[in-house]
Amino acid sequence: MALRETDRAPKVSLGVPKSGKKLTWDKRLHQKYLAHPGATKWAINLALSLAVVAVVYYPHEQLPEDEFVVGEVAVKTVKVPRDLDVEDTAATAKRREEAAAAVQSVYDLDTKAGAVAEERLKKFFQGFRELNMTRPADRGGGGQVIGVPSAFREEREQELLKGLGVPLDQDLLKALAHQNYSLELESAVQSLLRVAYGKPIVVSRELLLKDKDKGIVVRKLPQDERSALADFSSIQDLAEAQAAVEAAAQNQFKDKSASFRAAAGRLAAKLLAPPLTFNKDETEKVRSQAVAQVKPVFSKLKRGEIIVRRGDRITEPQVKKIKALASIRVPWELPFIYAGLLFLGLISLATVVHFASRNIRKFSFQPRDLIFLSLVLVISLASLKLVDQLSGPVREAFTGLPEEVDFRYLIALAGGAMLVRLVVNSEVALVYSLFAGLFGGLVAGRSLTFAFYTLVGSVVAAAEVGQCRTRAAILRGGLVLGLANVALVLMVALAENQFLEVQALLLNGFFAFAGGLFAAVIITGVVPFVESVFGYATDIKLLELLNQDHPLLKEMTLRAPGTHQHSLAVANLAEGAAEAIHANPLMARVLAMYHDIGKMQKPHYFGENQWDGKNPHLKLRPTMSALILTNHVKEGVELAEKHRLPREAIDCIAQHHGSSLIKFFYEKAKELENPEVDPVDELDFRYPGPKPQTREAGIMMLADAVESAARTMREPSHARIQGMVQKIISRIFTDGQLDECELTLKDLNAIAKSFNKVLGAMYHSRPDYPEPVEKGAVPLKKKSDADSDKRPDKKPKNGEGLDLEDSEEYLKRLGM
Repeated sequence: MALRETDRAPKVSLGVPKSGKKLTWDKRLHQKYLAHPGATKWAINLALSLAVVAVVYYPHEQLPEDEFVVGEVAVKTVKVPRDLDVEDTAATAKRREEAAAAVQSVYDLDTKAGAVAEERLKKFFQGFRELNMTRPADRGGGGQVIGVPSAFREEREQELLKGLGVPLDQDLLKALAHQNYSLELESAVQSLLRVAYGKPIVVSRELLLKDKDKGIVVRKLPQDERSALADFSSIQDLAEAQAAVEAAAQNQFKDKSASFRAAAGRLAAKLLAPPLTFNKDETEKVRSQAVAQVKPVFSKLKRGEIIVRRGDRITEPQVKKIKALASIRVPWELPFIYAGLLFLGLISLATVVHFASRNIRKFSFQPRDLIFLSLVLVISLASLKLVDQLSGPVREAFTGLPEEVDFRYLIALAGGAMLVRLVVNSEVALVYSLFAGLFGGLVAGRSLTFAFYTLVGSVVAAAEVGQCRTRAAILRGGLVLGLANVALVLMVALAENQFLEVQALLLNGFFAFAGGLFAAVIITGVVPFVESVFGYATDIKLLELLNQDHPLLKEMTLRAPGTHQHSLAVANLAEGAAEAIHANPLMARVLAMYHDIGKMQKPHYFGENQWDGKNPHLKLRPTMSALILTNHVKEGVELAEKHRLPREAIDCIAQHHGSSLIKFFYEKAKELENPEVDPVDELDFRYPGPKPQTREAGIMMLADAVESAARTMREPSHARIQGMVQKIISRIFTDGQLDECELTLKDLNAIAKSFNKVLGAMYHSRPDYPEPVEKGAVPLKKKSDADSDKRPDKKPKNGEGLDLEDSEEYLKRLGM
C-alpha cells in the first residue's frame, strides 16, 4: 500500500494521533476522564471528600418519638450514634426543687410598729379629751347655740376611731368614756404596748414553725438589713401576745379598778399588730435566683450504648433518653457538620498529595490514579461501614457474644494498600495507607487503635506484594497480612486492657486473620478488571505480555523477523540499564519488545528486515522515506490500542523516537533541494513526539539507538563499543530528547556502563581457528608479522572506526 505525504502523522505534542476508528467504551472512558489533566484533580479530590464524608457519617440513627411508647414492645434496637452528654431532665428538676426548698423564707420586721401604735393611741386619747372638754350644743336665752353641735361631734369621733386603725366595740368605748380618756389610762396602755412589742410577733406561729429546720431570713425595715433566724422561741403568736397583754394589765394595775384594768388590757390587745410578716414576693424572688443557679444535670451516653433492644418492653427512662437524643440535634446542625468535614477532607487530601508530589521522587499523580484510589478507598470504607451496621443484628441474634468482639476486623482495609502497590507503586501505596488509617479510624468511631491497626497492616501488605510475579504471591501476601493482623489485635488488646477476655480475643484474632485472606482472594479477582479499565500494568500483566505466544509478538516473528531480533536485543539492553539505575526492569523489557510493532505494516522499508539486499528507499524521494519511517509510530500506537496493551506501552511507542531528526534523509533532501521552488522543512524530517516522559521510556530511546548503531560496526572491540555508546548518548542528550524524563547524568553514566557490558557480551571476539588441511595439499604459508607491517594500511570501510556519523549504513538503520 503506497503512502502519500499528506498521510503522515501530525506533529502534535501528545504523540497519540487519532486513528479515526470507533473507540470501545473503556477507551472512551480513558480519553474523556482518566487522561484529562489540570483542574480535574481538584474535582476528583472534591468528589472523594464528599464520598468519604457520606460513607463515614451515613446512615444516621432515625429516632421518631411516636414509635416508642411506654409499655409497648420496641420494634428496633436503638443505639447511641456517638458520645453524647444528654440532659437528665428528671434529675435537673429534682435538683431545682431541692434548691427551691432549701431557700429560707423572708420575713419583714417593722421596727417602728410599736412607735406607730403609741402615736395613734396618743392622738386617739387627746382627741377624745378635747371633745369631752366641750359640752354638747344647746339654746340659751335669746335663741343662741352654745357648745359643739352633735353632728360635728359624731363626725369627729369617727375620725378618731379611724385614725386609731383598729375597730372598737361599744363596751370598750363606754369603758374608755367612763375613764374619761384619762392620761393615766393612756400611760397604762402605752406601757403595755412597749412590753408587748419587745418581742417579735407573728400572725400565726404554726406557719412559722414550718421553717423551723432551715430557719428564716429577717429583713428589718426600713433599713433592709437581713439576718438569719433559727431560734423561734422568742417569737410570739398574735393571739398569745394579746392574751399576755390583758393578763399583764390585771397584774400590773392591781391598785386600779377592775374597769380600768379591763379597759387598758383590751385596748392594748386591740392595738397589737404583728411586726414580723411573711414576704411572699421576696421569698419567690430568692427562690427563682436559687433555681436559676442550678446547672442542668447531664448523663454520659457512650457511642454504641444500647438504650433499648428490639423486642424489649419500653420503660419511662428509655423514652426520656430517646427524646433527649432526638432533641440534641438542631435543624441546621447537620449541614455545618458535613461542610466542616468536607473541607477538612479536601484540604487534607490536597495537602498530602501536593507534598508527596513535590518531595517523593516516584510519586506522580495522574487523574486516573486519583479516580482509582478514590474508588478503592470509598469502597473499602463503605464495606467497613456496612459490617459495622450489620454487627448490631448479629449481636442480637447471638446474645452470648462479649461486647469486646469487633466484627470490623473482618474487613481488612490493608487490602486496598495491597491493590494500590500492585498496580501503581510503593510511594502511592504509602500515601494511601495514611488515608486508609485516618478515615478507617473515623468510621470505627474515631478509634485511634483501629487507625493504628489499619495503617500498620496496610504498610505490611504493600511491602509483601512489592515483587509480585505470580497470582500465588498475592495469596501469600494475604497470609502474611492475616498473621500481622493477629499480632496487631494482640497489641490492641494489651493497650485497651482486654487481654484477659479470652473469648473476645480469640474471635477478634480469627476475624483479623480471615480478613487478610479474604482481602487477598478479592484482590486476585479484581486485579484483571483494574488492569483492563484503568490501563495499569502489574508485574503479572507484564510477564504475560513477554510470552512469545502473544499475538503481536508471533505476528512480528513471521512478518518482521529482523525487527523481532532487534527488539530482543533492545530488551536485553533496556533491562540491564533499568536494573543499573533502579528503575523497573520488567517494564523496560516489555516496552522494548513492543516499541517497533508498527514496523510490521511495512517491514521491508526498515534495514533490519532487508536481508535480501533490496532497499525500496532507493526509488523514493527523501520526504516519502521520512514519512514511512515516522508513520511506524502512528501504526504502532493503533496496534497497541487494538490489542489493549497497557498505557505505558502505548505511550512508549509514541515516545521512543521523541522528536529526533531523521538526519540521513534530511541531508539527502538538502542535497536535492531547490530553495526557490521546493524548500526543505526540517519539521518534515522529525518524529512527532512527544519526548520520553518516564525513565523507562528514556532508557528505551537510548537502547534502541545504541543497538541499531552497534549492528553497523565491523570488527567491534571494547574501545569501539564504548566510544559508540558514549557518542550516541551524548547526541541524544544534547538534542534535548531527555529533557522531560527523570534521567540524571549519574543515571546516564550507569546506563552507558550497562550498555557496554551487554554489548560486550553480545559482540565478544572469538579465536581465529585454522581451517583443516586436506591430505596431500600444500599448506598455506602463514604471513609473518613483518609482512603485515610492510603492507600499507587499508582505508577504513564505512561504519568502521569511531566516526559513526559518516557511516551511511549506520545512519540508515538509525534513521538519523
